[in-house]
Amino acid sequence: MENEKTLKFNPEDMSKAADEHFFELIKAGKYKELVAVMPMLGRYSLRNQLLILMQNPNATNVNQMRAWNYQKRHIVKGEKALKIITPKFGQQVVTDEKGNATEKKLDKITGYEVGYVYDVAQTDGEPVKDTLSGEAVNEHYDTIRTALQETAKGYEFKTHDESEDKSHAVLDTLNKTISVRSDLSKEDALLVIIRQVAMANVLGRDRRNFQGLTPNDMENINAVEASAIAYTVAKRLNLEEQNVVEPDFENQPDISITKLQDNIGVIRSISQRMINATEGAISKELYEQAQANAEKEKAETAATAEPAPEPAKAPKRSTAKNKKSEVTM
Repeated sequence: MENEKTLKFNPEDMSKAADEHFFELIKAGKYKELVAVMPMLGRYSLRNQLLILMQNPNATNVNQMRAWNYQKRHIVKGEKALKIITPKFGQQVVTDEKGNATEKKLDKITGYEVGYVYDVAQTDGEPVKDTLSGEAVNEHYDTIRTALQETAKGYEFKTHDESEDKSHAVLDTLNKTISVRSDLSKEDALLVIIRQVAMANVLGRDRRNFQGLTPNDMENINAVEASAIAYTVAKRLNLEEQNVVEPDFENQPDISITKLQDNIGVIRSISQRMINATEGAISKELYEQAQANAEKEKAETAATAEPAPEPAKAPKRSTAKNKKSEVTM
């Protein structure tokens, strides 16, 4: 890996260094090593993933300082930030009649600049919370399954018995159905769904402006994309997915390696959409459970609370004296 001393930290040189490093990795047959980091670093662009690994080959969970602080973690004294490329957005400044200025960030990207991030190993504080922990599959199986299925837009999901078809799953792109065998374990069923959803998204992706490798360039490129997506999503869910189909560069020109970057962009985009959908669904379920538990606890507390004592009543005033006075007047 190229170390920090040889990196020039400006966006143009950083982009060039990342592209060169990508070419070297693929040329050296290290495609699987690149795919292996996507479950945790996949939310960053390919170039930024490469830049992170060039500076820290052992990086696993990377965030900006503000994000770590939000998780109640702080940067360990003396740790140096990892540099990545971040977009610069246009600014709009609005001034009211009193001369007060308000800045607003626009959606339009006007350029790029150096950003700063830290790996979890460079931080300390409260334990890192992860909605997709090792128990997530068992605790949130139905939620995960539904979230994954919904990322295959337009597809209907069915089940079939082994007697009908011994296949674990059947993907029908013509009728847009995915059928999963009904007797599979939870883990096997999720793995099958992940693979089928990955392939459905690969085959159905709009590639009108795509500049990467196509089946005309490399016969197994659809399988390469689908298997990497399945590996990334499965590993993020702590499921065992070993099958990673490698691109076949035998008798291919060097330009094919450069074009592969766009295919990895597809892998990253689809896998992150599947992961984000799953994380979002679990977070929503946990929030709703917390709200329901709070309401239940509130109701139980109200039901078991001792009734408030009634306010003391004022003693009745005797009218005997008044009557006597009236008589003697």
